[in-house]
Amino acid sequence: MTYYYNFKTNSKRFQMYALCVACVAAGAATFLIATPVTGVIATGAGIWAASFILKTIGNIKKSRIVTYTEGFTAYLTNGDTMEFKWEDITHAGHITGGEQNGYLFAYAEAEDRIIRLPPIFFNFDDFALELKEHTPFQEYELKSGETIQAYLKALLVPETEDADESTETEDAENAEEPAGSSEEAAVNSADEGEEEN
Repeated sequence: MTYYYNFKTNSKRFQMYALCVACVAAGAATFLIATPVTGVIATGAGIWAASFILKTIGNIKKSRIVTYTEGFTAYLTNGDTMEFKWEDITHAGHITGGEQNGYLFAYAEAEDRIIRLPPIFFNFDDFALELKEHTPFQEYELKSGETIQAYLKALLVPETEDADESTETEDAENAEEPAGSSEEAAVNSADEGEEEN
């Protein structure tokens, strides 16, 4: 089934169209205060900017979720696509509270991929039912300002593991080192930190 983006839910849609008109009008207005050549250039730039905005609006309107037997594909507002197989989804659900209140999400732990879908699609509740049918769907209540990414990280990465890592780091920093090796150790430690991140 296909769930299309409901552009009427976009509170900035009127601003986007107004910006298109403003870009062209601003370019045309330069004919009154500058040379004709400058006016032509400015008008051309305004038309280009307006066409870019209209293209963006077109991409937004094309956003959709397509479900099929093996999973679903989300066509995002930036033109990218994300495909998930039902069997790969380890966590999914509806979010209440936090920064993503009302969103649905699906997370594939093995691939470390997550998609967060706001309630801006037609028949959004029907898509939620499909998620419930094919995934370990749950209701997730988040704290104020919390994101589902932070929640899952706390859930999937045990605190003891974080504590062990911090203890090992502290022990390594406090260990006696041969003269001249402290700089190398610091560089190696920074590299390890980047790899962990």
